[in-house]
Amino acid sequence: MRTLADAGVPAQEPPADQGPFSLSDRVAVTAMLTDAGWSDVEWAPHDLMLSTGGGLDPARAAASSMELGPTRIVTAELDDDTRQLVLAAITKEYEGRMDDGHVALGARVVVVTARRPS
Repeated sequence: MRTLADAGVPAQEPPADQGPFSLSDRVAVTAMLTDAGWSDVEWAPHDLMLSTGGGLDPARAAASSMELGPTRIVTAELDDDTRQLVLAAITKEYEGRMDDGHVALGARVVVVTARRPS
């Protein structure tokens, strides 16, 4: 988003209801399950380091990131030159996050459990 702003390209963050992070809101997930009749909803976050792009080098991991989640949504309608600016910015960021030859980013996964209706 910073790269697009610096380039004078108007862009909005995608709504929370799209992409792989659509279930990241504890209150919304709990409400969704409760409204569907589930009970005793538990939310257990786990922080970890995640190999980005399946253990790829920064350039290839950045290219992979362009095809996923919020980045894909935000850049879908951009021209090729602007997409290349974003790709270069992600690659540079990933270069500073190397671990044993691959890009590793801090991540959080959440295990959600609930009791199904009787």
